Amino acid sequence: MRPISKSSAIRYRATLRVGGGFAGVGIWVRSSTNGLIQGNNVYASTVASNPIYIRSGTTHTKVLGNYVSGGGDTCIETVSYVGDTINSFIDIGDNDLISCAAHGVSVVGGQDIDIHDNHILWPAGRGVYVASETGPPATIQSTRVTVKK
Repeated sequence: MRPISKSSAIRYRATLRVGGGFAGVGIWVRSSTNGLIQGNNVYASTVASNPIYIRSGTTHTKVLGNYVSGGGDTCIETVSYVGDTINSFIDIGDNDLISCAAHGVSVVGGQDIDIHDNHILWPAGRGVYVASETGPPATIQSTRVTVKK
């Protein structure tokens, strides 16, 4: 299977039933709005980066009910770099995240991000990581981030 890439999309849905062997990201979203990333099975044992990666400028997007196993970085990451538009109103919930090389879920620069009801097993780093990094590259400050259960 080929990875999914959505850039500047409106009202999109990303579905990747089985994946692996990608050189980069499994599902990559940037500068998009009103999205749903749901019901994906990403077996990312050889993915060099994030199995699900949400980049600067993405808003009103839900990441729900996905199964991710492995990956070379964080299983689900949302990141906003200085100079880019901030990610906002992202809902990350009910995901099964197993054996991530870094963290289960990362928010590195973003606002109004809800993380809830995820099942995170055996991450190499933290289950949930929320930060603003000085870089380089530097990220925007993380604000109004909630983590439940």
